[in-house]
Amino acid sequence: MIDIDSRTDMSLYESDPMGTSCGKAILMGEHAVVHGVPALVAGLDRGASAWIESAERDEIFFGTNRLETNHELYKGLEAVRALFTDQPLRLSLQLELPAGCGLGASAALGVAAIRAIAKYTGREEERKVAYAADLWEAVFHGNASGVDAAAARLGGVLQFQKGHEPATLALREPLRLAIAQAGPPAPTRKMVELVAQQKSRNPTLFDKNLEAFEALTNNASACLRGGDLQSLGKLFDLAQMLLAGWLVSSEEIEIACNIARNNGALGAKLTGAGGGGCVIAVGNVDEIIKAWQAAGLNSFSCEVGSTTPHCEH
Repeated sequence: MIDIDSRTDMSLYESDPMGTSCGKAILMGEHAVVHGVPALVAGLDRGASAWIESAERDEIFFGTNRLETNHELYKGLEAVRALFTDQPLRLSLQLELPAGCGLGASAALGVAAIRAIAKYTGREEERKVAYAADLWEAVFHGNASGVDAAAARLGGVLQFQKGHEPATLALREPLRLAIAQAGPPAPTRKMVELVAQQKSRNPTLFDKNLEAFEALTNNASACLRGGDLQSLGKLFDLAQMLLAGWLVSSEEIEIACNIARNNGALGAKLTGAGGGGCVIAVGNVDEIIKAWQAAGLNSFSCEVGSTTPHCEH
């Protein structure tokens, strides 16, 4: 819950943001990536924007509302500001994504804030921004994988494997996604533990599923490089079947996927930890979103390119 006070000065929002970033959607390999399998992660053209001003003490505004000093975002600001300056700052943020549903909102806010601070202090080295982004994520998520921060910084489609640097995938053409919120998300930790239980109960079957996810990721990479959306959609559906077998789907997710498939989707799947959260689909994006909205689902489109504009720096 965000405690707010109103702010009347809107002058910052009339200027270009000093820092921007991308949201993220996992295209293939969620949960399997925890167990060492490569995943494909998309940096979305919706994310966050940030502005910086000098101040007598650290302040954070979210939109036009000032956050109370006990808000958790102050911990993130304190952690990353120290890398650039010891002077207090006023940080103003705007977010173009729903928060808390697996689209990387936390990392997007962090990267936008860090880029704004880096620009304000004249210390815009990308290596420093990357380090600060990981530090920001550690404040909110502990030992984070780094995938959200990488997508927020770099955009495009990344192949991400635990313990390795993310590699940018060259797309034949931009990828347009339909995204819908399909019920409140379950805690990520709970979903990760649920998948780990599948491994304990039947390690042989679990390893076969990991092999299947690796094959799906490799084939999805080939589809993206070749611009083959028809096959990519089929891979989405296969991935959704595997994720449902790991018990991380939900009734809301299955309903949203079926609505999409019946209204122009070539394929649909959950994205992120599951148990609720978001669904992504490829195909006739406008028709998919129209059908989702008719069913009362919050939905929107995003584009992913080899360089996603909102992530440029």
